[in-house]
Amino acid sequence: LATLGDRQITKLLDSKVSHLPEQLLAKEDGYIGVVGMAVVAYLEEATRAAQVNLLPGSEGGGFGQNDIGVPTFWAFNQHQTGSSAFDAVLAYLGVTASQALYVTGRTAPPALKAFLEAIRSMVPPVTDSRALGSEVEILANQIDKTVFGTSSTVNLEAL
Repeated sequence: LATLGDRQITKLLDSKVSHLPEQLLAKEDGYIGVVGMAVVAYLEEATRAAQVNLLPGSEGGGFGQNDIGVPTFWAFNQHQTGSSAFDAVLAYLGVTASQALYVTGRTAPPALKAFLEAIRSMVPPVTDSRALGSEVEILANQIDKTVFGTSSTVNLEAL
């Protein structure tokens, strides 16, 4: 899924594919092309976290045990790492889609209007180049809270 997010971002930024302004520039400034580079790092992090190692190193006890260690402890940590990285990919995808709508003067479909407003409340459209990392981190954390919150249903409008 993170790979699909990366591909969507890459294609939105490429004017030859998306037929949108190159790199979704709002004007002379407002470059967000580095988003793709950031997403690749999160994609790699999610990929590594999803890899399974069923033969962890020796337990070091030497008590004649010949089976393998229980992978559940590692799985929990890997789940946390992978889901956080995926949340960041989703956040960057949301920011890229928001920017695409902004530079073309389009509005979001009615069903996504509240979602877009939530994204823009944390990461406003880029009109002048700026570092997006801290803003996107806030959005990714909000996605995480929404997905792993106490509610049994996911409410994307809660963003």
